[in-house]
Amino acid sequence: MRSSMNTRVLTRVLMCMVMVMLVGSLVQPAAAQQAARPLALADLVATADERNPTVTAARRAVEAADATVRLARTGMAITVAAQGSAGVTGSTATSSSSFGSSAGLSASYTLYDSGQTAAFVRQAEANLKSVQAALNQVRQDTTLAAAQGYVSLLRAQRAVDQRQQVVVQSQGLLRLAEGQFQAGTVARADVVRAQATLAAAEGDLIAA
Repeated sequence: MRSSMNTRVLTRVLMCMVMVMLVGSLVQPAAAQQAARPLALADLVATADERNPTVTAARRAVEAADATVRLARTGMAITVAAQGSAGVTGSTATSSSSFGSSAGLSASYTLYDSGQTAAFVRQAEANLKSVQAALNQVRQDTTLAAAQGYVSLLRAQRAVDQRQQVVVQSQGLLRLAEGQFQAGTVARADVVRAQATLAAAEGDLIAA
């Protein structure tokens, strides 16, 4: 149920994004309109994947989980440490001095820690797989919602175009009826019917 609600919300949001992108393309100068390529579904999906806050949050969770895995694995690695010292010693009685230095390198490795490090690594890796699966699911939901919004917008645009054609046809029929009425070939009722048809067509266009 929650997945269905999330999909519906994503669909509404992405439909708004599509409309904003289309309106932006309409207000561009004519030269820019000719140069710009038409909005495609792939462009919309890429934009949604990049800007959707849920996808962004899921990516951040994956990055954090991956960092935790790397940190956990450092507990199983060999730790190397280098040490060094240098100094000058002298005697005022003999007016002599000497220079001395020393250096050392040490390495350590935890042979046994009751399995705590290995368990921590397994837990971190399992969490990484979980958030990666969540990211994939969110991206799939976003893609689906973008596709549904795109198709819905195309259908709405097609309905608007069709109703605009009906309005144009109704305007032509009204002009014809008015001309025939003035010529005395039709009754006033024919003009009224043409006016009503035009009003209905304009109402349908507004509703679209």
